[in-house]
Amino acid sequence: MINKDSANDQTKEGAPAMALGDETKAKKINTRHSKKNILMIAITLLMVVLLFIGLFAVYRLRQSNSNQDTTNSSLDATEEQTDEPLTPEQINEKITNLQRDIQNNVGDTRKNYESIGLLYLEKDDYTLAIVNLENALQGGTVQDEKSVYSGLAIAYYSVGRKQDAIDAYNKLISLYDPASMTTFDKLTVDNYRATIERIQKGEEL
Repeated sequence: MINKDSANDQTKEGAPAMALGDETKAKKINTRHSKKNILMIAITLLMVVLLFIGLFAVYRLRQSNSNQDTTNSSLDATEEQTDEPLTPEQINEKITNLQRDIQNNVGDTRKNYESIGLLYLEKDDYTLAIVNLENALQGGTVQDEKSVYSGLAIAYYSVGRKQDAIDAYNKLISLYDPASMTTFDKLTVDNYRATIERIQKGEEL
């Protein structure tokens, strides 16, 4: 037979042990929750920092693009001012200066002749344009043959030298390398060929 008093004493002795175990488990659970909370806070802070960095990078990129647009606009405005047509007085002054350079052997003589020829072409003085552009080709090739032959083709046609104009256009076409032509180059060559056909048919350009 079991002694009731003895059973009660055992129960009373086991109760503190169970309470201590429950308290330890509770502390462990709380510690785990605390660690999880700290981790979540750290992750949240990291996301906030990354978001701030991203927004700042976007702001700087937009600011950089804005500054670049402003610079490009300024450059475009400068180019527009530079590309304004020369007045007859300015053309004559440039021609005089270039002729002086040729006489004094200043600079590239053939390039100077080319520039003079193109200036005369701009004045619609085709005869003097031809003289100077042909001089530019004397003794070798110039730096920009395409510009010279293009000017000659226009000048020859304008004074009625149609076969010479055709020859100049054919020379122009030969200066383009088919293997490295851009889309713009191909359009330009096609335009030269069409011009030759029109001249051969006797059509006005």
